[in-house]
Amino acid sequence: MAEPILDKLLEKVSLEKYYYDEQILFEELIDLYYLFEEYDRCVLVFEKEIDELDWEERFYYNMGFSFYFYSLKKLGNFKKAENKLSELIQKHNKYIEKIEVGEIYDKKYWNEEEIDEFIEEEKNEIKKILEIYKKIMNSNYKPQNTKINLEKMYKTCYLVDCPMHQKLD
Repeated sequence: MAEPILDKLLEKVSLEKYYYDEQILFEELIDLYYLFEEYDRCVLVFEKEIDELDWEERFYYNMGFSFYFYSLKKLGNFKKAENKLSELIQKHNKYIEKIEVGEIYDKKYWNEEEIDEFIEEEKNEIKKILEIYKKIMNSNYKPQNTKINLEKMYKTCYLVDCPMHQKLD
């Protein structure tokens, strides 16, 4: 559980603050909430941000789904995790269909081999998501947060509202 000063830091980094301060990225909020086992907040930020992204941008965040699925598991929301997995796979499959018919990558500009590579990349993303989902749900595996280093956070400014730059009452 987070220490009292870190609880205050988490309170100060609110969703409203995030949306008006471009220096705080949603990935950083998710990482921070996950690190301090604030799983409900991690899920909230992840869902809010993912809902606002276009599908073409979403696939870049597939690795973030490991924190999301783990957070849902810790909160006991297994059905929600299963539904999100199904939704994610469906969206990847629809994206593959769009690639195949030339809606995403126009066949005038991309050769068949390149288009096949794009399709294969999408299929690999589906495999990765399924693997991480199964690993999280069927074992004690906890994805590691390697982006945030607590020692770095205390010695340098990691976030706008860090304890070094603002007095936390």
